[in-house]
Amino acid sequence: MQLLSESSGALPSLYSPLSDLHAGGVLSGLAPASYICSLAQKLSVKYVYPWTVMISGFTMHGDALKSLNLFSQMLNDGVRPNEVTFLGVLSACCHGGREGHLEEAIEDMPTEPIPGVWGALFGACMLHKAYGLGAHIGEQLIRLQPDHGGRYALLANLYSTCQNLQAAARVRKLIKWKGVEKTPGQS
Repeated sequence: MQLLSESSGALPSLYSPLSDLHAGGVLSGLAPASYICSLAQKLSVKYVYPWTVMISGFTMHGDALKSLNLFSQMLNDGVRPNEVTFLGVLSACCHGGREGHLEEAIEDMPTEPIPGVWGALFGACMLHKAYGLGAHIGEQLIRLQPDHGGRYALLANLYSTCQNLQAAARVRKLIKWKGVEKTPGQS
């Protein structure tokens, strides 16, 4: 199969096996992972979307290592990740036990992350007990979303969890002083 450009049908040819990946087809043998990866590499124009779908698909199916390897390969191929790509990678880090790579994930981001990416990183820090980094990220989230009460509650909980009761009290006072309320179900 020759993949030349978007107009030549390359993307439709790629998206069919990618949908197999998201639907679980790779796991059942419909579209082998190596085949999907080779299709993305053959695109004459490097698009972030196929790579993001592959990374997210492997993460969804519990193959964190393959997701992280694909991310590395994507960067080596010169494809610039977007926010959704980072969410897939961060999810792979969370589920794959790659806690030592959280700082690396932050350093490698080419653009300032959106609050959702910071929130995913915060969750990974809590999961892997990286409380120092989590506190830094929590403070960043409060700066980005000063009216989002859930961000304050999560940061106060982090400080309580790691026995920094003075910092937890400071955040709770800040919640009262600013009059910020946490909407149930939104953190």
